[in-house]
Amino acid sequence: MAEQGAHIRDVHSLEELNNMIEYSGEAMANIEENVSNYIDGVKEVLDKQLEFIQKKLEEAEEKLSEAEDALSSCEASQEYDEESGEYRPSCRWEERAVESARKEVEEWRRKYDEGKRIVGECQSEIDDYNAPAGILHPSGGHYLIINMRENQTPRATQQLRDCIDKLYDILGCDVGGDPSAAANWQPREQDKPLSEDERFEAFKKNIEGIKDEQATNEVKGANRAMRCPECGRPIALCICKNLHADVHLYE
Repeated sequence: MAEQGAHIRDVHSLEELNNMIEYSGEAMANIEENVSNYIDGVKEVLDKQLEFIQKKLEEAEEKLSEAEDALSSCEASQEYDEESGEYRPSCRWEERAVESARKEVEEWRRKYDEGKRIVGECQSEIDDYNAPAGILHPSGGHYLIINMRENQTPRATQQLRDCIDKLYDILGCDVGGDPSAAANWQPREQDKPLSEDERFEAFKKNIEGIKDEQATNEVKGANRAMRCPECGRPIALCICKNLHADVHLYE
């Protein structure tokens, strides 16, 4: 580089970046917790429904067994009537009862098999979501977010805070030299700290750029803002401090 030295324009922007990284980590942790609770709830409901269908199948099979026993007893008691050319007593009612019971068993067995398939697919998806990283496959969403929250976010914010601390050290240093030169020094226009309005415009421009990029890539919900699940405010304006772990926020 032709020029030497540090050009510090706005340390507060780095503090805001640190806070946004912290909030983003907490937001993802909250979202993951809600997702885990939801899929566990869905699995619980499916298990209960499958248990209900299994019970109905068992009741239908018992009803079929009773109908078949009744038919066997009826057939065992039959005698041939030469005058009418038929067996007496007639077992048609028992035969119809067996046929009806068999249809009921087949219907409940079909529902049970379909229910087992759905529950099995659901459990497979849950297992994939909760799977830890392996040698040949990445981790599922659960451990991916945990790694981001417990490892990646703290590492990123620690490095950023170290940078902020060093910048404050630089700003607080007396570099000496000609006092008159320091008194007459004027920062370049592009090195001056941003005003509140300028920072707001820059932030809005960046957000619009992200939304445009999301829309271009067909990301669902590109215009939706993340909100804290406790106070309902946007994450940046969260007032309830609904945090999973200690974080370092700049006030």
